Amino acid sequence: MRKILIAALAVFLVTAPRAAEGAPVKNPAGPDMLKADKYIDVGDNYAFFTDTAFNYVAEKEFAVEGDSFEMTSVPTRIGLAFGETAQVYGIIGGARAIQSFDIGVNKIEYTTEWDLQWGVGGSAILYQRELDLFGGSILYIGIDGNITWFDPTIDEIVANGTTFARNAAGVSNLAYDIREFQAALGVGLAFERFIPYIGLKLSDVNGKANATVSGTDFIVDRMELDKKIGFYAGFDFIITERLSFNFEGRFFDETAFSVSLRIRY
Repeated sequence: MRKILIAALAVFLVTAPRAAEGAPVKNPAGPDMLKADKYIDVGDNYAFFTDTAFNYVAEKEFAVEGDSFEMTSVPTRIGLAFGETAQVYGIIGGARAIQSFDIGVNKIEYTTEWDLQWGVGGSAILYQRELDLFGGSILYIGIDGNITWFDPTIDEIVANGTTFARNAAGVSNLAYDIREFQAALGVGLAFERFIPYIGLKLSDVNGKANATVSGTDFIVDRMELDKKIGFYAGFDFIITERLSFNFEGRFFDETAFSVSLRIRY
């Protein structure tokens, strides 16, 4: 059974194509939390886990004139934890985005459909130590890295205040995609069931958007972040051996939050 689960995850990680944009970072204590909150036990040194989140990005700082960005997504992580110190995971779910740009004297806004998203990542605990603090706690220092994509179908565009459906007359050459790499360093402190954390993250984005409306080309051939360094903070609360809750906020390079539940099957 263990070999089947490992092989299935490996196939998913290798073959996953284009995916989600801007995934939550999560708790640096994540791999070790599985000791108290395992999902499917596949051996002494492995644990199979899933968690599903609601993720909302209210603003993201792109280096494009007149840019505004909003995204709602429901990503699910599916992965394996190794030896309670590291984990690898895939991300799959659905997302919808609204983004606008100023292109010269013109302004265009893209609204995407709810579309498939996916990605890959991993995290590891670099250091942990028991502390004599508030009756006993555990300090965690960990890292996380992931790469995510968003390559959706355009639902509609607004060009200079006029709304056009994607299949409207005069609308063509629609394209919109974003790829983001994210690396994070976090510190967590576990008090039995309550585990708050805080950290620093580095993000790098590569994306493009274009449309032709009534013979006019609207092209953004290179989207990059204006701010690449950001902060995140959150907490996990282990409700029962089968259920835990996470809340996370992300700041400075973006304004975003996520809530998620993990269920033991």
